[in-house]
Amino acid sequence: MSQALNLPAVELNDVSLTLNDGDIHYNFTTNERHVKAAIILEIYQRNGQFKCRALGEASTQGLANLEHHVQVSLDVRPPSTHTLIQEAQQQQRTQPNNEARPPRQLQAGETWTGTAFAIDPYHLLTCYHVIESAAMVGVRQQGQPDREAQVVLSDIGSDSAIIRVSDPLPSYLPLAQQCVDILGETITTLGFPLSGLSSQLQVTQGCISGLTGLNNDIRHMQFTAPIQPGSSGSPLLLPTGEVVGMVTSSLVHEHAQNMNYAVKFQLLSALLASAGISLENTSDLTSATPLTTPQLSKQSRSALWLVGCQG
Repeated sequence: MSQALNLPAVELNDVSLTLNDGDIHYNFTTNERHVKAAIILEIYQRNGQFKCRALGEASTQGLANLEHHVQVSLDVRPPSTHTLIQEAQQQQRTQPNNEARPPRQLQAGETWTGTAFAIDPYHLLTCYHVIESAAMVGVRQQGQPDREAQVVLSDIGSDSAIIRVSDPLPSYLPLAQQCVDILGETITTLGFPLSGLSSQLQVTQGCISGLTGLNNDIRHMQFTAPIQPGSSGSPLLLPTGEVVGMVTSSLVHEHAQNMNYAVKFQLLSALLASAGISLENTSDLTSATPLTTPQLSKQSRSALWLVGCQG
């Protein structure tokens, strides 16, 4: 059970937090009155442990400095589970479906989903937080058999991971090699947001609105295409069909709109190089002329996979 607290902004000298009928109790007294910050926290439970992540903050300090001042560890990565997805998937599994084989039912452990895209016949890219703590990872695509995947390499810093399947994938996407002056460039993203509500591939469009991430993080870029939980791992596609980034997070704040972030293709290339994966033969997959959104969707959809994880 989760509970949301919507309270007016006030200045606090003392904070007391009690969770799980008193199993967790935390008190904090501020000693520095000049430190002011507004921060949105989400507290959730995973694998029997309570965790806390920062959804957004407004201050003159970054989250790292704020973490130091309040003397508490903040997990700023997105959680691997989404309650809404789990509830919707459970409802979907219990409804009769005579037209298609129902998804495999996992009897033990929590489950969650994300998105991955193929970058060669055996490897896919997704987010680290999608496969984090997963005991089993699988990928699914309509019209294709389910496949179990193994984590080849992951990087918590860039929130990126490479997974591998044993059977060849039907198609894959070319990773951008060099892009200059892409600020304002139109991008299309394909993924499986809120897969419990709809297991169909979703397409959204926007533009690259910033060349750095939160707090000027050079590992990320900012974009405006709408995303939801489950979009993590979706590719950002240029009109040429090249992957220029991978969806990783979104800033949730009452005064922020379309502040979504993606890992830059340069870091994805470095991760692949670290795993010894060469992309030399993908240049012929790019289009010489810009594609329309329907053309881009049709050309790319077979490289997109729904990732299912079990803890």
